[in-house]
Amino acid sequence: MKDIFDKNCSVVFDLLPLYADGSCSARTAELIRHHLLTCKRCRCFLHSIKAPKATSDCGEIPAPHPDYVSISRRLKRRRAVKNTLLTVSAISAVVLPMAIYAYLTSEHRENDDE
Repeated sequence: MKDIFDKNCSVVFDLLPLYADGSCSARTAELIRHHLLTCKRCRCFLHSIKAPKATSDCGEIPAPHPDYVSISRRLKRRRAVKNTLLTVSAISAVVLPMAIYAYLTSEHRENDDE
């Protein structure tokens, strides 16, 4: 039983930086919240991520991964680029056909006038 808990704890431990950023799915966040209710070690690690210089009663807390900030920034940048591309694609999918239709119908009208 202890081995299963340790595996679950290590998975949650790896996901905590994403959870702290709000970058994980709603289902994953729910599972992590449930785990945090029973695991002081993971709660302390989450606390160290959110407020690394704050003191707590957790004792020795493993330090966050040194690249956490750069990884977090890259994930946020990727999300922003993805959202921008999605928005541009959606607008293009609506505007481009309308522009083509307007061009073709206006050209057709000019030919009818002659």
